[in-house]
Amino acid sequence: NALYYLSEVFLKNEQTICIKKHLDKPIKIVNQFSGSKGFIPNNLNVIVENDLHVDIIEIFDDQSLEKSFINANRTFSVSNGTQLNYVKLQDLKHTNSLIVNYIPNIATNALFNIAAIDLGANISLNITDATLRNKKSEYSFYGIIKTHDEQKSGNIASMHHIEEDTTSNFICKHILKDEASALFEVRSTVEQEAKFSKTFQNSQTILLDNGPKINAIPQLVLHTDELEAAHGATSGSLDKEALYYFKSRGIDENVASDMLIKAIELQVVNTITNIQIQEFALEFLKR
Repeated sequence: NALYYLSEVFLKNEQTICIKKHLDKPIKIVNQFSGSKGFIPNNLNVIVENDLHVDIIEIFDDQSLEKSFINANRTFSVSNGTQLNYVKLQDLKHTNSLIVNYIPNIATNALFNIAAIDLGANISLNITDATLRNKKSEYSFYGIIKTHDEQKSGNIASMHHIEEDTTSNFICKHILKDEASALFEVRSTVEQEAKFSKTFQNSQTILLDNGPKINAIPQLVLHTDELEAAHGATSGSLDKEALYYFKSRGIDENVASDMLIKAIELQVVNTITNIQIQEFALEFLKR
């Protein structure tokens, strides 16, 4: 991923958060940017030590930013026996673009979950490069992408299983309207030595009118038969039978559509285990 190294060239210093003990509350990170027509590199390393359960929520705020490109690197080191839950919320102006490059390093018996909600930006990309090199390590990414006008969004991921009994999940829900477009390009590679591994991919897209487009490319490269693997991609409009059912019960069509969309969003929001963050994400989705 050349974009990851692009920020490395421009930044001399990196910010690091090292978590060494249990925390009673989630960590909240707010990125505030200002300026115009700029390139903004932004790097953060997160290190979580052994046998901890940590929740992090990160928000990207661009109230004072115009026509700029943010390139953010996020490196996560999740130590033995640790569970790290990370939630990213993004609602940038149509003139700004954001790319987040994720590099997870997951130790034995460790679990790393990402829930990403992308609502705005001219271009919004999540790029993941995950190598599962330790037994019983697990990486999961759950995303909601809601875009309109001519916004472009994408989720690009490489998940490489090189040790046995490792797990990866990559699930995205796209809700597109107007002339918005989205990309889902996810590749899972399971080496011969990675027996008993599990890898799952799924892209679900709701096209709210005739203008938006989705390019879904789920890929599995499997070098062993002793595993569980599945991938799929669906696209279409909201369920017409469900809409008809709601209307037959006297519910306005617009209200019914909102209810069906919310049900899709909840499939991702419910993966957030921290109740405080889950409630915050639900409020965020009302924007």
